[in-house]
Amino acid sequence: MPEPLLRSSPTASNIPLRARKHARTKLALLQAALERMRDKRLDEIPVKELCDEVEISEATFFNYFPKKNDLLHYLIQVWTFEVAWHARDAVGDETGLDFIEQIFDYTGRKLADHPRLLLEIIAHMALEPHPKACTRTRSELSLAERLQAFPECEGVECVPELRLSEVLRTPLERATARGELPASVDLDAALLGLLGIFFGVPLWLGPVEPEAIRPAYQRQLKLLWAGLRCSAG
Repeated sequence: MPEPLLRSSPTASNIPLRARKHARTKLALLQAALERMRDKRLDEIPVKELCDEVEISEATFFNYFPKKNDLLHYLIQVWTFEVAWHARDAVGDETGLDFIEQIFDYTGRKLADHPRLLLEIIAHMALEPHPKACTRTRSELSLAERLQAFPECEGVECVPELRLSEVLRTPLERATARGELPASVDLDAALLGLLGIFFGVPLWLGPVEPEAIRPAYQRQLKLLWAGLRCSAG
């Protein structure tokens, strides 16, 4: 996950100071939580501890995150944006299966370093309403948040912000259009398979063998592609 780097960017000077401070504090709180989640669950981390790290009051914390668990919503949002940017940077945003494989490869490398990360997200998702049933409106990452979280990532202001299922579905559609997968592939079933691999592999391997997540992702994707081609044929 990104650290709240505060280096300047070519367009950061055009952003109001108040917006930059807001982004800096919000990202710093996220980073403080991420570091502690290497050893603890979020519900074991006192809000006061995060506030002491960032040097703000607890009242200010709740101005940013009305509930402590809202940090996990923000983590999912920032992290999804990050992996989508890296896939786009590696292979372009018009590719199909390569784009998906880059998302899994980048995630596998990240989880080898921080294996508890996705486990915390999975636990949170299991207790939260499904996104389709959730009425809460999600605000997009501001330009200040994008530039301060990803100062080295060119073009972050132009990357669309999507949910993981949306990030994966578009390249699946491109893969069928390009002939990488048969046109008759059931896209809903393919997407469900991808999500099962994405969350299932770290759930099984993360606690005991996090360095195996990345190669396991690669093997499971090959199996999924082969199965989709056979079933469609």
